[in-house]
Amino acid sequence: MKNDDADILFKGLRSIALQVPFECPEFIEFVKAHNPGKTFHHVCASTFGLKSTDLIGVAVEGSEHFERQKEREWLISKMPEGILNLLRFTELIVKENRELKSIIKNNNKE
Repeated sequence: MKNDDADILFKGLRSIALQVPFECPEFIEFVKAHNPGKTFHHVCASTFGLKSTDLIGVAVEGSEHFERQKEREWLISKMPEGILNLLRFTELIVKENRELKSIIKNNNKE
């Protein structure tokens, strides 16, 4: 992907993330649990005081969190991992939801 294309994609996703801010401590804990010793970083970080969504984030070394957070190329390089984390979390939630529905259905049969 050309750098211009990556920048366009990043700007679009960041715009969406700022339009739909969502706090999700469960997602943050999910990412941290799968990456012991690392901290959570919002790929589409807040900007100009606007809160971004928690749902596009990655685990990074503590020093990276502060040193590289304003580097656009670094943020763009983290976007696929952020989306992968979101997909994995969504899969977990859907599986849990299906299990709960099955339990409820079985309890209603009794």
